[in-house]
Amino acid sequence: MNIADLVSAGEVRVLTDSTELGKSAKDLVERLSSGSHVLAIIAYGSWVYGTQKPDSMKDFLVVVDNPAQFYAENEWLTKTPTVPFARSTFAQAAINLLGPNFYHIDGIDGGKVKIGVMSQRQFENANSWLGNYVGFRLTKPLLVYFVQASQLPQDKLESVIAEARLKTLQRTLGIMPMSFTLDEFAVRYVEMSYEADVRPEDPRKVNTTYETNKEQLDRMSQVFLDEQVKFERVSLREADGIAASVNYVKKAPLPAIIFERAVQKAYLGV
Repeated sequence: MNIADLVSAGEVRVLTDSTELGKSAKDLVERLSSGSHVLAIIAYGSWVYGTQKPDSMKDFLVVVDNPAQFYAENEWLTKTPTVPFARSTFAQAAINLLGPNFYHIDGIDGGKVKIGVMSQRQFENANSWLGNYVGFRLTKPLLVYFVQASQLPQDKLESVIAEARLKTLQRTLGIMPMSFTLDEFAVRYVEMSYEADVRPEDPRKVNTTYETNKEQLDRMSQVFLDEQVKFERVSLREADGIAASVNYVKKAPLPAIIFERAVQKAYLGV
C-alpha cells in the first residue's frame, strides 16, 4: 500500500483557496504578524466535515516554526487567557511545550474562529502517544494550507497526516469482529478518532460525520483493508431486498479465531 493514498487529492493545498475556509485561513495568517512564523494552517472540525451549525466556529491548527518568537510578535494573543499569570509571552511559550495553546479570535473573515498554536516539532510528533490529541484530529477529513513550503513542504504535511490515519486504521482493525462490512469499519474508525476528546460527544455525531464524508472515508478504508493479507474481500450482490455490500472476512485457522474472539470479548467487550 502506498501510504500517500490515505490523503485525498486537494486535501493539502496552497493558501490561495477561494472557499470560505480558505479566505478565513488567509485572513488568519495576515492577522498573525503576516504569517512570518506560520508554516501551515490546518482546518478541521464541522466546517470541513460539512456538519456545521449556524453558530459553529471554524477550527484551525496553526503550525509555527518557533513558538517563543511567534508569541513575541503576537503579544496581543498572550493577553487573552483568563488566568492572569498565563498572560505573558514567556508563560504562553512555556505552556506550549505541553501541547497546542487554544485561543478564540474575533474578526477573522467577519467571524470568530478557534485556533490551536503548536510548534513544527509537535506537529511532526503527532503520532506519538503524547501527540494523540493532535494525531486523532488528523485522522478525519482536513483542509491543510501550507504557508512556508521551504520549511514544512507539502510532502511532509501529507506524510504526517497519512501516518496518523494508518495508525488509527490499524487500531480499528484490531477490534473489528471476524466479518464486517466496509461501512461498519469506516464508522468504527470515525468513532475511534474521537477518543482524544475530553468533552462528551453526541453519539449521533459519529454517524453524521461518516455520512457527510462517506466517499472519502470509504475510499481510505478500502485502500487499507485491501492490503490486509489476513482478510479477504467478499462482494455481495443485491438480492432479496438486501443492498449490495462489501464484506471483509478474516482468514485464520478455527482455533486462532476462537482464541482471538475470546480475548476481544474479555478485554474490549466486542
